[in-house]
Amino acid sequence: MPRRIFTADDLAPLRAAAQQIIEREPDAALVAAAAEPIKRRIPTAAHEELAEVRLPVDVQSSTSPDGVPLHEIAKAIQEEAPNVTGIALTPEGVTLKFDTPPTAAQQRKIAALLGDKTRLQDLVTTGGVVAAPRGAAPASDDQLLAVLRDAQTSDAAWLRAFRSWATAHLLEPPAKPAARPRTPRKKPT
Repeated sequence: MPRRIFTADDLAPLRAAAQQIIEREPDAALVAAAAEPIKRRIPTAAHEELAEVRLPVDVQSSTSPDGVPLHEIAKAIQEEAPNVTGIALTPEGVTLKFDTPPTAAQQRKIAALLGDKTRLQDLVTTGGVVAAPRGAAPASDDQLLAVLRDAQTSDAAWLRAFRSWATAHLLEPPAKPAARPRTPRKKPT
């Protein structure tokens, strides 16, 4: 669906309602005077292009906390092309912003990086040792506390570490049911 562009006639009823609120509420006038249109605050890039590469890995989000952080992908791209100023994921692909148009060599390096699954997976920050594989010894208290205190620990890693630590220190083991005294058996007579 194309984007709707509003005309002054479309916005006239909204302006009338906003004016009534401003006249009734003195604080609303202060808020309205301080408001700036969003488009004026977002800096525009000198050059922007859509990379035709789909990322072969999941990007870290609330639905995939173990994905690759977008800021780590941006750092890796800036190592290949220092004139990259921003990166965004769109349904169409990856959008890159540049302060100057990229050279053909930089475009090839960026395309190679964005298409390389192993290089992108190496960018995942684990945040420390938080869970031992099955059958292995669990992480020590010092390791768990180091992960919990580290500001760079991802949310998912922090939660795993906290669960391990809480299980060992906060939760009491389940109590065994009290033994009932046995009644002596009657011998058949």
